[in-house]
Amino acid sequence: MRTLEAVGVYLDLPDTTPVMVLREVDGPRRQLVIPIGFPEANWIAYALKGVELARPVTQQLLADVLAEYGLTVHQAVISGFRHGNFHAHLDLVGIGETRVVSCRPSDAVGLLLRLPGAGPLLAVDDVMDRYGQPSPALVGDPDHQADEDVVGDEGGPPVGHEGERDTGDGEQAQDPGHDEEGLKAEDGGQAGGKQLGEVGAGPEGSA
Repeated sequence: MRTLEAVGVYLDLPDTTPVMVLREVDGPRRQLVIPIGFPEANWIAYALKGVELARPVTQQLLADVLAEYGLTVHQAVISGFRHGNFHAHLDLVGIGETRVVSCRPSDAVGLLLRLPGAGPLLAVDDVMDRYGQPSPALVGDPDHQADEDVVGDEGGPPVGHEGERDTGDGEQAQDPGHDEEGLKAEDGGQAGGKQLGEVGAGPEGSA
């Protein structure tokens, strides 16, 4: 498995689809680009910048609930890609037991950014080998989340492919299988086919 870090959130111009960019910490430093919705994009961008919101967003609420019940995130894993969607899961450690909970990669990243001391973000080798792209081909060399990288308004309409749950899917052992943001059909199943643009920071949403 490969350890990843969150690089930032950008707009995939000219389609105005927010994308989350993750990059390998070591090795070839490939990037994984995952389309996400505007609310999730804003929450991740705010977390990367350390922006405190007046009320907790969903990911912060989940972090608070986990802390209240003494649960820790051992690791979050981007575990597969099926039917146009990325899949992920959280390994949660409680009192004497470990539970695996499926989630979207965007929620996993947003949660880890809000949980000090949480485990790493990982991707299975097959996902990075098939969908990872060289960093310069995607966004140049974004070593940090700059002010101009924040996407839109938290209250804006969700866009991008969030995926629908596929009932009856055969699950692989390493992929507990929760549907996630997918690659668009016109991208031919390959992320990062377009130069990623950047947009100005939007106001904090009221939701």
